[in-house]
Amino acid sequence: MENGHLPGGGGGGSCICIPIHGSDEVVRVPLEELPEDPEELLEVLQAEEASLTLWLDFAKAYLARGRLKQCRAILEHGTSQEVLAPGSG
Repeated sequence: MENGHLPGGGGGGSCICIPIHGSDEVVRVPLEELPEDPEELLEVLQAEEASLTLWLDFAKAYLARGRLKQCRAILEHGTSQEVLAPGSG
């Protein structure tokens, strides 16, 4: 993962960009470099209050590479109460 300035954030091409909350910067995640252990990625998505669409983009990227365990972890974490309704638990 690397930081950069990109307008709009979102996904596209061979990387997915996570907008940094309250900034015009993004964290770029090259799809060919998806981590084996998605824990850091999960933390970044949650900390930056990423949209559900971004969570799904990462889950699909893992699925497309046959990495079902990571796909499932992202889907479970991204749809958890902690992420969907922060501060309600």
